[in-house]
Amino acid sequence: MKKNVIETINEKTEELDFSSARKYIEVNLTEVTDQKHKLSRNARGILEHILNQREKGEESLTREEIGEIQVVNTYARRFDVRALKMFLKGKEKLFLKSETRGYLNNDAKTLLLSLGVVEKDIS
Repeated sequence: MKKNVIETINEKTEELDFSSARKYIEVNLTEVTDQKHKLSRNARGILEHILNQREKGEESLTREEIGEIQVVNTYARRFDVRALKMFLKGKEKLFLKSETRGYLNNDAKTLLLSLGVVEKDIS
């Protein structure tokens, strides 16, 4: 017996597997939006977040982008400014996304601010 997408999303949020739930929601956005009332509270929160991002014109970060941010965090933690500068070449657009800021550690925020890669409004 085939599971309903809504049931699968609700199960994933109950298991605290929010990334899988988010992927299911993104792939089946129109169906999920139509049946929003059947979603659990956490699943509705994820749906609202996705809809708000799309309304702003932002896309969620890919696994590659998250990996790149982790590399930046590692270089910043080791205070390897030379490697950080080399790694940042060509990745300027990544740091313009507002979601990126949540993944940066304090060392990376400080170094990127001093290098002029990000603006002062990082919290």
